[in-house]
Amino acid sequence: MYIINKFGFKKKYKFSTLTSYLLLLRDALLDSEGHYVAMESTSVYWIFIYQATSRS
Repeated sequence: MYIINKFGFKKKYKFSTLTSYLLLLRDALLDSEGHYVAMESTSVYWIFIYQATSRS
C-alpha cells in the first residue's frame, strides 16, 4: 500500500489483517494528513478496514 501525504510524497507500507495492524494503518493515514482515501474490494473485507479507520 502506498500512502501519499499532503505534500505529495509517497511512502510504501505493508499491513496485516490483524486488528493491531489495522490500527497502525489508521495511524499512518492520520499522520499523512491526507484528505482522501480510496480502496477497492470485491468482497466484505473492506468493512473491517473501514471500522478500524473510521473511529478516529
